[in-house]
Order: sequence, then C-alpha cells, then structure tokens
Amino acid sequence: MNLNLSIDAGIQQLRRQSSRTRSILALLLIVPISSIGALTSTIIAPGAVGQGIAVCCGMWMLIFPVAWHVSIDRQRLQFNKSLDGLAVGIILGVAMFATIFVLLG
Repeated sequence: MNLNLSIDAGIQQLRRQSSRTRSILALLLIVPISSIGALTSTIIAPGAVGQGIAVCCGMWMLIFPVAWHVSIDRQRLQFNKSLDGLAVGIILGVAMFATIFVLLG
C-alpha cells in the first residue's frame, strides 16, 4: 500500500515537470538499455545470466515506452487499422530474407 502511494506520488510529480524534462528523463531510461543488454550478454556475463539480463533489457525496450505513454503522458493506445504499413513490412521482410538467403545461403 505504501509503495503504491509512493509510485502514484512519483507519477504525479513527473506529470508536473516540463515536457523537456520528461523527455530527457525518458531518453535516459531507454537509450542505454540496449547497450547494457548487449554488453552483459557478450562481454560482462556471457552465458545464461547475461542472456537473462539481455532478455530483460529487451522486454524493457518494449514495455517502458508503452507504460510511459499511458501513465505519464496520459495518452490512449491507438492502432492504425490500415493494412498499408503491414503490407510494406511484409514485402520488405521477404526482400531482406531473400537477400540474406542468396548472399549467405
């Protein structure tokens, strides 16, 4: 209960900060995470522990922006119902797969 109040108070305080301050904080919390995951899995702790940390960093890269968008920015999640982007993504994905398959295969 006390931790929940503390988190709510922190979120309220973040909402009162300027947009620039919130943006800088968001960047500081997201930008180094991919490097930390890569370094941990390859150099610092290769093996199961490093891979576990890399997976956690990958999950952070997916979950943190969504949580920030919903809780701090108070925006709703919106999905584009158009399939144009999906079609382009599939075409580019198949093209990249074919290129790699031909060059390395």
